[in-house]
Amino acid sequence: MRILLVRPVSDTYIISPPIGLGYLAAHLRTSGFDPAILDCVKEGYTLDDFSRFVRNYKADLVGFQVWSCDVPQVAQSLAIVKRLNPGTVTVVGGAHPSGSPVETLAQWPQADFGFQGEGEQGLTQLARKLSGAQGIEYDSIPGLAWRRNGGAITVNRRSLVDDLDTLGMPARDLMPPAEYPNAPHQGFASAFPIAPIITTRGCPFSCTFCASHAINGRKVRYRTVTHVLEEIELLHKRFGVREFHIEDDNFTIKREFVAAFCHGLQKRGIHTRWHCSSGMRLDSLDTDLLRLMKAAGCYTFTVAIESGSDRVLKLMEKKMDTRTARRQVAMMARAGFKPTGLFMIGFPGEKLHEIRQTIRFAKSLPLKRAQFAIFHPMPGSPVWTDLERQGRLQNLVWHKIKPSEVAYASDIPEKELKRLQRNAFLAFHLRPKILWYQLKELNSWQNFTYLVKRVFAMLF
Repeated sequence: MRILLVRPVSDTYIISPPIGLGYLAAHLRTSGFDPAILDCVKEGYTLDDFSRFVRNYKADLVGFQVWSCDVPQVAQSLAIVKRLNPGTVTVVGGAHPSGSPVETLAQWPQADFGFQGEGEQGLTQLARKLSGAQGIEYDSIPGLAWRRNGGAITVNRRSLVDDLDTLGMPARDLMPPAEYPNAPHQGFASAFPIAPIITTRGCPFSCTFCASHAINGRKVRYRTVTHVLEEIELLHKRFGVREFHIEDDNFTIKREFVAAFCHGLQKRGIHTRWHCSSGMRLDSLDTDLLRLMKAAGCYTFTVAIESGSDRVLKLMEKKMDTRTARRQVAMMARAGFKPTGLFMIGFPGEKLHEIRQTIRFAKSLPLKRAQFAIFHPMPGSPVWTDLERQGRLQNLVWHKIKPSEVAYASDIPEKELKRLQRNAFLAFHLRPKILWYQLKELNSWQNFTYLVKRVFAMLF
């Protein structure tokens, strides 16, 4: 069976190896399959380019990694596959189908199957079933969303892997780090090539805007430190990786794990820099842990602050307040770190003066950078359920919405939110000291041009 795993055509400015597809490919290999990965973002593909590739490749199964912002392109890509090769089996997985599996399949008749949650075990079983393996029934495949005879959509109970080491390591040979441009997750890196890694899965917190539990559940599961260090050594020696970006939702939630990881890097003599790029919780850090991370090569990280309003933080169920945020960011500065802060504007129920309060709060903190994202409801999140119950998502059509548009009936007009986002970004970053930070960290012309494009795409 010829299997193609696809990161779809997208307007995203993040061009980083799709580690989730790498894990799927590695697990498929354990059952004798030889999958390929097509990263349309890295290749700079348009839908016409994708069409030409599909026409020539003729896969038996095509699986798409789907984020909500890419729904329109995935819908068109599915139609392309079915038009060119009607017999090809199409599968969708990732964040969007995990949060809304029934609705996703209902909207996409060209998608034969979907997956809710972690897909390594389920996709491999589906591939085996389609290849003629005996003893596998559709209703036994974990996390599978499928149509019974008559068209009724069923979603099987998902299964989460407790021992993450058993998943092996991502198939890095199918997405070599050196082939990726200087355009990582948070925009900056001190050395290239870089590689994203994960050490844990799962999040026990209940932030109402987040749907990560729809994929990885609420129980935090760990790889062993030895397994993580072996992957880092492999990437360093075989692929020439010079910097690692830890993409965990909760890398620092267990202090003993982080300490063992840092000591392991030092004991093995792995001299590399690393960055926690996905938004660590502020209350998981202390001075001793920060010093240990710094000694082991960590040079920066991203912290999820979200708002400068305690009332909005309560609405988000962030379990954090601005006083704690200020104290913790000051502690980071004393330890020699100037992190990137993540903020959100336009949260349901948020007022204009609270958005301005958030902008002032961000500027008052010793941060090196700040991101101000406009809120979008994510399928599977608690706030999605609330908005749906209130009838505020009735006009939402994922197939037509653009990534820059507000995806629900906001209390604040879309144009005003975009104006506030633009003002927040400029007010924070055009201060001389902050601007100097950015200029010092540019390490290539490619990185500079990428960042310019990223800024213009976000603001205009």
